[in-house]
Amino acid sequence: MMSPSNLVRNTLGFLLIATLGLGFQIASAAWLGDEPEQTKPPASSPSGSGEFVPGEVLVKFKKDAPRVSVQAALSAQHARAVGQVPALGVQRLSVPAGQELAIIASLQQHPLVEYAEPNYIIRAVLDPNDLYFPSQWGLDMIGAPEAWDVTTGSSDIIIAIVDSGIDLDHPDLSGKIIVGYDYVNGDWVPDDDFGHGTHVAGIAAAQTNNGIGVAGVSWGARLMALKVLDAGGYGHYDNVASAVTYAADHGAKIINLSLGGGDYSQTLHNAVIYAHNAGCVVVAATGNDNDSVLYPAKYAEAFAVAATDSNDVQAWFSNYGSEVDVAAPGVGIYSTHLPHAYLSPSCHDDDGDGYGLCTGTSMAAPHVAGLAALIWSEYPGYTNDQVEGRIETTAVDLGETGWDQYYGHGRIDAHAALFCAPNLGASPQSVAFLADDTTDPIPSSQTVSVLNTGCAPITWTAVISPSTATWLTAIPLAGTATTTSPGSISLSASKTVTYGTYNAQVVISTTQTTAWGNPQTVDVKLTYMAELYKLILVLIFKNYSW
Repeated sequence: MMSPSNLVRNTLGFLLIATLGLGFQIASAAWLGDEPEQTKPPASSPSGSGEFVPGEVLVKFKKDAPRVSVQAALSAQHARAVGQVPALGVQRLSVPAGQELAIIASLQQHPLVEYAEPNYIIRAVLDPNDLYFPSQWGLDMIGAPEAWDVTTGSSDIIIAIVDSGIDLDHPDLSGKIIVGYDYVNGDWVPDDDFGHGTHVAGIAAAQTNNGIGVAGVSWGARLMALKVLDAGGYGHYDNVASAVTYAADHGAKIINLSLGGGDYSQTLHNAVIYAHNAGCVVVAATGNDNDSVLYPAKYAEAFAVAATDSNDVQAWFSNYGSEVDVAAPGVGIYSTHLPHAYLSPSCHDDDGDGYGLCTGTSMAAPHVAGLAALIWSEYPGYTNDQVEGRIETTAVDLGETGWDQYYGHGRIDAHAALFCAPNLGASPQSVAFLADDTTDPIPSSQTVSVLNTGCAPITWTAVISPSTATWLTAIPLAGTATTTSPGSISLSASKTVTYGTYNAQVVISTTQTTAWGNPQTVDVKLTYMAELYKLILVLIFKNYSW
């Protein structure tokens, strides 16, 4: 006789709930035996750091994979084949936008999948024809050539160079300069007699792709020359304050301050606050003493910039502290120069051709000023805080993880800052309601999330199609979505006059021309019948050991 302990080794009970009507839904469970499940070795996951086509995935199934199994694998991911690379056996899939990386990770674990990956984006890189562009390592380091594929900058954007003036006759600058003021000599001719301001101006916005000289970060931006430093490179706080407020009052969007002092001034601080409140980005160099940050970069309203070298590490001289916002190239930077000017052993123009190398956080700051001009050219509706936030959130994290006192949020990345287009998505992409004569639609409401996997905010609207689908309600029909704050639409259904199945769509779209994934469509179904039945089955599985 079999002992009770051997009679039943395992008893498993569960409830199986099915809804009977026009359809029958069944939930299944898998029973696990004594032996461990054999799983596919883990595959490497995509980093997600590159740019890829939203809503698309590339997958290669194993050569002998049954077609029905392949289709089942795709259906499980709500994916469908929309293209292929025939010679390689690679399929291009359409998948729900915003779920690309999760679907790739799932496919990589499927026993019939050889590999899955994003459909990465590749593009032509726009290099200018300026003679000394190959010597401008800083532009390559910050991804400026890739950023220029998005925009080279608008002439509507003005960068104020508050410095030693600008060489008004320089061939790479003269066509971009608008009237400023000379606070040193008290006239309207802010010509450079030191050389520092000319070098700074060229980094930010030299005339570019003109076959001579150097390239600027922003090709299109114009330059406002405001002279506050004399022929020896010295100036007074009151003049700097006057220049900053003048720039804010006369159309400058960005104010570059590649200068600094060790003493706090309420007057200068008030000027920076004035400009910030006027909507300007006030970019300031941290200083070159390997010490604490200088003023005006030390003010909270300034955007403080430290320096990095060609190895993408902190420059040995770069000042540091809690005020540092970002870092940018500042060692051996080639730019426009005052002919034959000698500022220091690391900053001079020996041959008199109007170009030369300089080193310092003074050179790092105009890289940021130029990037701010590019961002505002692409996103003219941005506030100054949004421009600064875009620069910070897209910077390359260096040093300690996250913000640190040497690099701030990281070294700027113009490519990432400019190409961060909004990416519209919706989840789920289909919902269903059931109703009968005695029951209101089940569920009472369903939520659709409006997603945005890009880092630019997106403004969306939603409409119900067809408009005759009065049984469907969607609230709200407009909103905004960011990566961290998705939008939300609540869908609810009401019972119609006659029994049947009703279909409609919620179409979510944006008028932003740079947005990907536009529009998104959510399929909605209402099934209305006389009566719904629920059947509860209790299934007992017994495993006998004889």
